[in-house]
Amino acid sequence: MAMIALAVAFLSAAPFAAIVTSTWAGQDAAAAARVEQARAYPVAAVIVRGVPWPSNPYAAYLTKVPVRWTLDGTLHTGTIQAAAGTRTGATVRIWTSRSGEQTGPPLGSAQIMRQAALAGVLAVAGLTLLVIVSALVIRRILDRRRMAAWDAEWSATGPQWCNYR
Repeated sequence: MAMIALAVAFLSAAPFAAIVTSTWAGQDAAAAARVEQARAYPVAAVIVRGVPWPSNPYAAYLTKVPVRWTLDGTLHTGTIQAAAGTRTGATVRIWTSRSGEQTGPPLGSAQIMRQAALAGVLAVAGLTLLVIVSALVIRRILDRRRMAAWDAEWSATGPQWCNYR
């Protein structure tokens, strides 16, 4: 009966936990993205040194290359990851702070949705773990009660069935 009650509790709480947690995580990630978008600015940067094609045609790699950009009349430099075959002088978009320091891009809508979905999955996984541990604890308690009852009954009827004294 206790296991049925745990199963019903899990089946009714799991969708609620997933929806509430994913909604909360999505709102939190969206707020973080808004803050990042307010602090980060897209800037066109020029690749200073390109990446040659590898001698092995099946090898594809990324490497760090130097870039430069101008923000408010000040020249800045940094590095980015570029794929093989990127030419010197190519223009790429990078994200910088107001002072010109290189930062990462703000969270996109796909990343926000993935974070929300992951939070929902982890909430259900945590609830599953809680239910499994609860079931094991309840089973252990019930087994101890059954063994104690069996021991008490055997103490009362055992001497009538055997000659061990």
